[in-house]
Amino acid sequence: KQRQEFFLPNRVEAYQRSILLMERLHPNSLVMRLHNPSLPAKALQAEFLKAIRDEYNHNVAQQLFISPKAWKMVKDSKEEVIKLINLAGNQMTATSTGMDLSAKIFEILSQLEQLPSEIAVEFLKKNFKNCFKFISQRE
Repeated sequence: KQRQEFFLPNRVEAYQRSILLMERLHPNSLVMRLHNPSLPAKALQAEFLKAIRDEYNHNVAQQLFISPKAWKMVKDSKEEVIKLINLAGNQMTATSTGMDLSAKIFEILSQLEQLPSEIAVEFLKKNFKNCFKFISQRE
């Protein structure tokens, strides 16, 4: 019982923070938060990648309280967002602007059926519900 009282609030918070992380790493969110049309495309790409690393590193301890599969979804989603940013960045020229990069990111996003971060959020929600269904059945 004591163990459950310790882990339960931490697990709830870890799922909340993991979902928030996925929302903050969503390419739309990154562009809206960090977009700077006056920056060269490569500089903005570096800003996006730094923000992704910083957000992830800030939340890495959440893996202690969520399932290994849920954490793998978070980690894989982060990697896919990095790939997407780099794919857009690799299509930029030396004279491309931050506006060009943001437009290319949105263009790539429009071609995807579902984004990795959205898939991860759905999985985290389902995993959270299943986890707490199991706990309530044991009480």
